[in-house]
Amino acid sequence: MFHEQDSAGSSICTGSGGSCASMNAVTTTLESNLLLPEEPAVVPSGEAGESLGRVTARDQTNPAFPSRARAIRRVLAFTTLGFVVFAPGWLWWHRSHQSSVGEHWAAVARGRDALRKGRPDLALQAVVDIKDERPGAGEAMTIAGLSLARYGQVHGARLALERALRLQPDQLEAAKALADLNIRLGNGAGATHALEIAARLDPNDARLWRTLGRVYHDLSDPSNAAQAFEKGLLVKPGDLEALLGLIRELLNSHQLDRAGSWVARANETHPGNPAVLGLDARLQCELGQYEEAIDRADRSLASDPNDPNAWLARGRARVALSRWEQALGDVERAAALMPDNLSTLSLLLVVESRLGLSDRAETTRKKRLQTQERVQLMGRLAKEMEERPEDPALRWRLGQAALEGGSTVLAARCFGAALALDPNFQQARESMAALQAAQPDLARAPGRSTLFLPEAGSLSPPSVTSP
Repeated sequence: MFHEQDSAGSSICTGSGGSCASMNAVTTTLESNLLLPEEPAVVPSGEAGESLGRVTARDQTNPAFPSRARAIRRVLAFTTLGFVVFAPGWLWWHRSHQSSVGEHWAAVARGRDALRKGRPDLALQAVVDIKDERPGAGEAMTIAGLSLARYGQVHGARLALERALRLQPDQLEAAKALADLNIRLGNGAGATHALEIAARLDPNDARLWRTLGRVYHDLSDPSNAAQAFEKGLLVKPGDLEALLGLIRELLNSHQLDRAGSWVARANETHPGNPAVLGLDARLQCELGQYEEAIDRADRSLASDPNDPNAWLARGRARVALSRWEQALGDVERAAALMPDNLSTLSLLLVVESRLGLSDRAETTRKKRLQTQERVQLMGRLAKEMEERPEDPALRWRLGQAALEGGSTVLAARCFGAALALDPNFQQARESMAALQAAQPDLARAPGRSTLFLPEAGSLSPPSVTSP
């Protein structure tokens, strides 16, 4: 299917065996000829005393030879002159009228038509023999990747789409499809690379910027996440999700002045929104305006009792005001909503210790230690996934770790990614079946992407520093 290169740049044919064998035979013969030792040529030096042998009649000068030599030289001169005069014109004509036999546009057209008709099998047949880098090869690899993806051949689809973008980087469809595959597989680095290409090709698509911001958030990269969300807002100023994401990332990176200006804008465009009020409460707490933080949190929780930012901000504000008893319930609720947030568990441990709740503090301490170990394990697994992107066992282990922490949605995505790589991976099948039996809503949940464009975050471990 593919024609790759090894690390030294040598061409590796992975197509039909007959063509590879004939090519290898030709190469071997050529190399053998080049390696044959040259036979020394013995020529007379013309030095004095050297015997040139007996002079025979055939060695005598032919009187007719000079005229014949002059005629031959004239023919050669006219031939050379004609070549010099007419060759450039012929080359120009040939290049401007050359046949398109060496191009692949006809195969690309057949493949695209087959995909439009819902026939990935015919689309794949149209481009399966294309192994070179001639015009149309990149587009052909995109057709191959899309066809393989529809068959669930994740590994082949990813390789084909990566090659498609190497051959022809300006392919929006290939970039979106590759981003979708990488997100489904939990490959955050690969997803951001493909999304950056797609956003460059279609900078007016706010969904691309929003998705890019989500993936950077999952990779714990608040700076790039904030930049992506902000670019999305330039395209679609009323995008609430991008606005909330931008404020969150600015708070995560302690850019309080910028966060304040965006919070003010959000309060104007979305007055009374509980998510905006929750982030506003968090901002006020960071600024030391604790009463204002409590007020914003109260208003947020009145509309949405499950807003984690509001619970945590009110708890921190009450701790700062030494209202320990009131803070306890707030921090406990925040810890339940964010089970992998180590800073929230640390704050809960402080509150419980301050109130003399020794047994509960010891339980929280152990839970925090277990959470820290689990989060570190998930981080290691995520790095291993980047090194071994085709290993389904890593996705399954990540899902198991997420399930232990209560992150059932993340666990389901991890098990799904493992099965996408290997539908017969028994451990992932059993884990997914047990999870769906315990929570049927997971089986009925909508997909994570539309038209090759992911609508939610990746499978990377959750952030441990922010909600």
